Amino acid sequence: MKKIFFLFIGSLFLNCFQTLRAQCNASNSPTFIPSVSIASMGVNGMCGAMVYAFNANTLPPGGVINYTISGPGFSGPVSNTVVTIPGVYTITIVDAYNNCATTATVLAAVYPAPQLTLSASSSTICRSDLVTCSVAGASTYSWSSGPTTATFSNRPTSTITYSVVGTNSLGCATTGSITIVVNPLPSLLYSVNNDPICQQGTLSFTATGAVSYSWNSVAGGSVFTTPPFTTIGSYPYYYAVAGTGTNGCVSTYSSAITVTVNGCSGLLDRNMESTLSFFPNPVNDFLFIENPSNTPITSIRFLSSTAQWMPCSVEQLSHNTYRIGTQTLPAGFYFIYVASESGTTYYSFVK
Repeated sequence: MKKIFFLFIGSLFLNCFQTLRAQCNASNSPTFIPSVSIASMGVNGMCGAMVYAFNANTLPPGGVINYTISGPGFSGPVSNTVVTIPGVYTITIVDAYNNCATTATVLAAVYPAPQLTLSASSSTICRSDLVTCSVAGASTYSWSSGPTTATFSNRPTSTITYSVVGTNSLGCATTGSITIVVNPLPSLLYSVNNDPICQQGTLSFTATGAVSYSWNSVAGGSVFTTPPFTTIGSYPYYYAVAGTGTNGCVSTYSSAITVTVNGCSGLLDRNMESTLSFFPNPVNDFLFIENPSNTPITSIRFLSSTAQWMPCSVEQLSHNTYRIGTQTLPAGFYFIYVASESGTTYYSFVK
């Protein structure tokens, strides 16, 4: 009998407790502020609306809340969502303890996202050239490279993509980007034979690594010959070379060398000393050189009185004797340059 009595009392207490939980009112239902705002980033060309339950809480505070948002084209158990279809959305929150619910609606509006238009002064440039990028279509901008203006300039050294975020007056933003292709400069190499020369002689500069060249701002080939030097002595000669690559990019270089110009009246060398002997003078078919020293000769060259290098044939007859063929040289005045490890000797002769 006691067991039946206690089962009856327990069942009565449970039914009363469930009845109390089911009686929801303002004192035990959860509270929140139904809210809607413009989404900060555009999606598919539209600025959606953020629908959310703000400051949601249970009574008493601290309980667990379940959320549901539903409306045109959307329904889900979330506390916030971005919608892209305008209309009325219903927000429902439920106290998980007493199952009391609160429901409210909001009106969500959708606006077009900013449409960005990007441009550049040139989409393809040479390394370190100045490029100016511009954007339009929004109220404020922020570039990935740092500027916050609609236009900025830079000198990129390699191909680069600049991104920008544009925000309209509603606070909705969209992104855009532009790529600048940066071509490399040609690898310009240059050299000059800066041996001492005779009065009225010239120097030759050689450049490689490009497809066309200009010397001292004058278009030319890969080899540049200076005008004749008329002043005897040592003094600077300034030169500049520009080489253009296959992509149209240009490398430049400028510098100065010290030119030594001798009178070359007879036998001269860099130290005003020489053990070489030249004969005969004037010559007909052959010029002979005697070299009594043990220093080997490394090169022999002819220069005409008009400062042109002339072809010649060299035959070593013995350890110390050389024979240079002059049969093909026209009659005139010439200089012969003989180089060795100890220096260069210059000699003038007549054919």
